[in-house]
Amino acid sequence: MIGYQADLGDPSYWGSLYDESRRNQTLAPSNMAEINKVLKRETWNDYEIRCEGKRIRLSINGLQTIDYTEPDADIPQSGLIGLQIHGGAVAEVSYKDITVEELHSP
Repeated sequence: MIGYQADLGDPSYWGSLYDESRRNQTLAPSNMAEINKVLKRETWNDYEIRCEGKRIRLSINGLQTIDYTEPDADIPQSGLIGLQIHGGAVAEVSYKDITVEELHSP
């Protein structure tokens, strides 16, 4: 997979935006001090990913963690949606109640 990755995990990945297999860097880091106030470790969290054209907003448990607009006109704004977990480390991630909605212009 190549593209935007709504990250999760410790120590500081929760709610950040990474560019996987393209730029291989964090595009928008999150503020873990704020996220730690709402994050529920060891139980379920709501993670909202909202993409509107070149704008991507991430929220965890109602707290907006990033608001990123892609500055590079050459980056494709379509593709696949995948659920993933980083390789190379011992970890467990579970997902439930996944909803995908197409946004409509007013």
